[in-house]
Amino acid sequence: MEKNDYIIQKQKKLITEQETAIEEKSRELESVSLRLEDAEALIDEVTEIAYDKAVELVTDAVRAETQLQDEKVISDYKDWCLAPERRYSPAEKGLIGKVLGKAQELIRKAAQKVLARVQAVLRKPEVRAAATKRIKEKARESVLAKLEQGRAEIARQDAERRAAQAATRHSVER
Repeated sequence: MEKNDYIIQKQKKLITEQETAIEEKSRELESVSLRLEDAEALIDEVTEIAYDKAVELVTDAVRAETQLQDEKVISDYKDWCLAPERRYSPAEKGLIGKVLGKAQELIRKAAQKVLARVQAVLRKPEVRAAATKRIKEKARESVLAKLEQGRAEIARQDAERRAAQAATRHSVER
């Protein structure tokens, strides 16, 4: 009888340990679920802010680069026209310089207007909603992948623990 009592106590101890481990895993899963909810809220908030900043920075960078290239073309043409080997009179050269200088000024003003229009389009609720939806989906995929990795790790550890307990139980029964 003593051997049976020892085996029963050993099994009760294993059951208690398993129940404790299961409760701990449940708490961990609950914690991960809460963090996921927090991550969802954070993704929503960050996406909105990131979209606004991206619109601002990208459109400004595109405008600046486009304007720079346009001004360079005009500047190069102006230099070519005003070069000493061109046989224009001083009055013609003065007129060419004024006209091309005015063209550069108009390009700067037009670039600012284009920038404002592009930003307005990108900030339209329907455009913004579609873009932020795509951003959130990509961010959510990343968060869900991390969560799935965590779940797989917990499942792997749990399977290893169960296998070890089964082996212990099997050796105790012998």
